[in-house]
Amino acid sequence: MADIVPSGVTGNGKKKIYSAGAVISEGDWVYVDTSDNNKVKPASNAGATTANVRGVALNDAADDSDVIVLLDGTYDPGVVLTEGVIFVLSTGGAMAPVEDHTGANGSGKFATTLGRGNSDGVLRINIDVATAALA
Repeated sequence: MADIVPSGVTGNGKKKIYSAGAVISEGDWVYVDTSDNNKVKPASNAGATTANVRGVALNDAADDSDVIVLLDGTYDPGVVLTEGVIFVLSTGGAMAPVEDHTGANGSGKFATTLGRGNSDGVLRINIDVATAALA
């Protein structure tokens, strides 16, 4: 499998409005950049800071504009997710099934867990931030 490509995302649960510190697309998983006035930016599994996921963007946002971030609850990326599959942070704010980030594919990456596909084909958000890179 590859990164999930969201389309027409929706979410139910706890939400918060943040200021974007970069261009953000709906469906991007985001982190809070404390060095940039606590603005949110697309997360990445490349480092500890950018893998510290806060939630998922529910709308497109230009730099310095408002973005609604789903912090907890259920997230529908607009594609059916397989029940029971664990999804992790990929690059550029994307998410991917955990099996895409095991072995050599995961080496040196911060595999922040985003949640698990549920029986409705959506993601039950359960963020577990990676604090160390995979060996």
